[in-house]
Amino acid sequence: MSSSSPPKLPSLPQSDPDPGARAAGIQQQRATHQWDHGYLFPLAYFEALDALGDGLLMLDAGSAAALFLCGAGAMHYFLSASTDEGRALSATNGVLFAAMHHARDAGLATLHLGGGLADGDSLQRFKRSMGAGRTPFYVGTAVHDPAAYAELCDAVGGADGERFPAYRR
Repeated sequence: MSSSSPPKLPSLPQSDPDPGARAAGIQQQRATHQWDHGYLFPLAYFEALDALGDGLLMLDAGSAAALFLCGAGAMHYFLSASTDEGRALSATNGVLFAAMHHARDAGLATLHLGGGLADGDSLQRFKRSMGAGRTPFYVGTAVHDPAAYAELCDAVGGADGERFPAYRR
């Protein structure tokens, strides 16, 4: 976990002592509710993230949580999840607010939230509403393991050419 403490908010613990297990638990809740399985990762994935040590920060509000990758003067919004109650309460907003404070208090120059699925979509508008700062961004589309990529695409009925990665529907 990060050596500098996240902001102390009443509904947000400073950090999770076992972010891998907590994130996997949120995913399990998603799977139990038959939600979109597109971003379900095995526990080993979260254990590997946990091995990043100070490079990984998890902020957890109970009904919403997010993982941030930290390094080189920046904090990057990596993964997040929320429960039905968390979505109804906009709990992710509180997590992002805490992330802003943590990044500032840690002296980080940038909190990178990412974009949306398409320029100007609702996700991008939401992220832009978090602050006025803008930096150029790029979307990577390199396939590093063509055989594995083809297998994933075939598993969902083939690549549609509309999105990248093509196996995400």
